[in-house]
Amino acid sequence: MSSRRVCVIGLDGTPASLLRRLIDAGELPALAALASEGVGEAVAPLPPVSSVSWASATTGQNPGRHGVYGFVERNPVSYDLTFTTSGSIRTPTAWELAGRAGLKSLVVNIPGTYPATPIEGVLITGFVSPNLQRSVWPERVLPDLESIGYAVDVDLSLGHRDLGAFVDELFRAHEARRQAFRLLLEREPWDLAYLAFTGTDRLHHFLWGQMEDGEEPWASHFMRYYREVDAGVADIVERLPAGTEVLLLSDHGFCRLEQEVYVNRLLERDGWLVLADGGERLSDIEAARTRAFALDPSRLYVNLKGREPQGSVDAAELDRVTAELAEWAGGLPWVERVVPRAQAFDGTESARAPDLVVVPHRGFDPKGSLRTKETQRRGVFTGMHTPDDAFFVHAGHRPPAEPVGVESVAATALGLLGIDVAGLDGERL
Repeated sequence: MSSRRVCVIGLDGTPASLLRRLIDAGELPALAALASEGVGEAVAPLPPVSSVSWASATTGQNPGRHGVYGFVERNPVSYDLTFTTSGSIRTPTAWELAGRAGLKSLVVNIPGTYPATPIEGVLITGFVSPNLQRSVWPERVLPDLESIGYAVDVDLSLGHRDLGAFVDELFRAHEARRQAFRLLLEREPWDLAYLAFTGTDRLHHFLWGQMEDGEEPWASHFMRYYREVDAGVADIVERLPAGTEVLLLSDHGFCRLEQEVYVNRLLERDGWLVLADGGERLSDIEAARTRAFALDPSRLYVNLKGREPQGSVDAAELDRVTAELAEWAGGLPWVERVVPRAQAFDGTESARAPDLVVVPHRGFDPKGSLRTKETQRRGVFTGMHTPDDAFFVHAGHRPPAEPVGVESVAATALGLLGIDVAGLDGERL
């Protein structure tokens, strides 16, 4: 076992600005102590969703190398959608590299790690994980998790029909998560720990607007949850051996959601995408008449021959059509900027990347769904992701003056363990 230990603690979706404000207000004593030298700002890769950003924060690579661009991808032989999994990550994770160096890891509740794969140590997957039995390695850990009522995620459907019941479940799930962290830190040998609280992301989606407006009882629930998160962080830190290096991060920021924008319906409206009558899935497109389509949350793809199952755009026309598509997207009133593939991604997996990524103005949340006929609407969510305003803390160290990419978290953790990080996109901080 290494003479040094590194513990990475994630607060999914917690903005640097919110963390600073709550620390300054005296609400988060444990986090305040860890961030005594300051809260640094981190930046998520595009698009800013947990599956993409956590893959970068755990591999040290940009999506062009690790190959994850969202929670869903299209089937290579059809326009049906499939969920990304742990097998979608094409580069080694920090715990895989640690294992190769003879070190053991605890990995708990990191999004995008389902199904669990064997590692040197213990791995319990994060969302999206439909089955607890397939979420745990090794299996001997499962009975302990079942005995404390551990759940990989909360029932998000509750938030759509009974917000009070959703909040109650959020607190129950958090308590079980704290118990699991305590149990594993006390019983298992480890050198590297990656532990994440993901209820913060769920809280923000459903209660961000209420928090900003001071709407009760939800604003009080929001603050009470953060105090519980702070207590959970204290639980972890109290159980760390002396000298453990502690890194904290969020995988993206958050802001108020004003409108959900349905990008495929806009593409349909303006003649880029053609659907069969009544079509509500991407697989319902009339491919021969479709030049472009979107995937969640803000990925635009040209329907290219030879790459897409029934492509309509010749390779010789790709640059021209992509430029036209970028001009179209850039002209939408809710769009801040449009980022081409070559600017957003670099690496051997870039060929599978979206041709363009749309970055919206704050408050406008792009969606790929075709289940609504509308181009814009308001749902139950009151908060949305941002690529900026994530946070990074290395306890006891002054944060970098400039924002850092989340991939630097993995590079820093591995570097502290004495593992070579020369091949990573992230830099050791």
